[in-house]
Amino acid sequence: MDQSMQRLPTAGETVELKYLISSPHLNGKRGEISTYVSDPDRQHRYRVNIILEDGTRQIIAVNPQSISLLHSQHDSSAGSGPGSSIRGDDSFYYCQDWDIAHVLIPCHVDSERRCAQFRQCVRSLSRQVGRCRIFVCVSGPPKFREAALDTLRMAAVSFDKEMGGRHHQWVVIEEETTGADVSENEAQWQRWKSLLSASMDIQPNAWLMFLENCDMYHPLRVQFFHEKIKNMRENDIYGKAFSVGGGVLINDVMAKTMFGTDNALPVELFLNGDDSLRGVIEIASTPETNGKGDTLEYFDYCVQPHFFREFLESMSHRPTCKQGFLDALTNVTPTPPHFRHTDQNWLYVHYCCSQNGRQNG
Repeated sequence: MDQSMQRLPTAGETVELKYLISSPHLNGKRGEISTYVSDPDRQHRYRVNIILEDGTRQIIAVNPQSISLLHSQHDSSAGSGPGSSIRGDDSFYYCQDWDIAHVLIPCHVDSERRCAQFRQCVRSLSRQVGRCRIFVCVSGPPKFREAALDTLRMAAVSFDKEMGGRHHQWVVIEEETTGADVSENEAQWQRWKSLLSASMDIQPNAWLMFLENCDMYHPLRVQFFHEKIKNMRENDIYGKAFSVGGGVLINDVMAKTMFGTDNALPVELFLNGDDSLRGVIEIASTPETNGKGDTLEYFDYCVQPHFFREFLESMSHRPTCKQGFLDALTNVTPTPPHFRHTDQNWLYVHYCCSQNGRQNG
């Protein structure tokens, strides 16, 4: 399995140019990331603002492989240390909240619809009030994999008065090939292992949150998780995991019938309580509701990285599935605490499947 890893550049970041063939005289020069574009004429290009020797400015379009992140030349808790080879020099927009919890997303894309769902997934992350560091392992056929990478690059350079790309930090692992004899369960196990390794390289004590690449977060989810982790630390409460209730469950069959087989539902529909969702969704706001409906999932939990590592190591000779991780979580003793948001009855949107489907996922 071939993999490459990078922290995605953000808007206004200074990068170094390399591997330019049509303009080799610009190799080694530095410039600022302006934006990222993906269109039929100039696909997959960063626009970089550079200053020429005569003092004039020029904006050039370069492919992602033609830029390098800068690395810190001095000691700094923000710009060097653990994971600095991945992070590059991120001191200019570093946020301590990124080290509280990391979001892990195994992202296998193999259809137009899954790409559309992933775009909405990323949009929901971009809207997070709490600032977070996000790790995504992208796999699938080249066409769909590149579409997912486009989505992530544009999110990382987006500029918004409130949030934008600098609000979060995006780390991407691209899985370019997978052996034909590798089962989906084994591939899922490998993606989790790669995500955990990258996460712990950067901050080994960050708690872990999970997100399916077709699902979405409520804008307050990361902030709420941060609050609970801080409260546990302040009160010397140590545990392996905790769960957070409240999820919107989408009946995928009904969603396809009402909105089309290639469409993905935007998070705004759920935030606004759109009438078109009647008969398509239900809200499971308690563990009891999830238990009765067989909708309790591993991503309802936030876990310590060492617990997740021990779980993956225990299954190294018998790659497991999502159900195996959920079983491990539900068997933790003492039982992980469960928290509910006081004002929101849901914090996660999930395209619902049965337990049989989960065992194969």
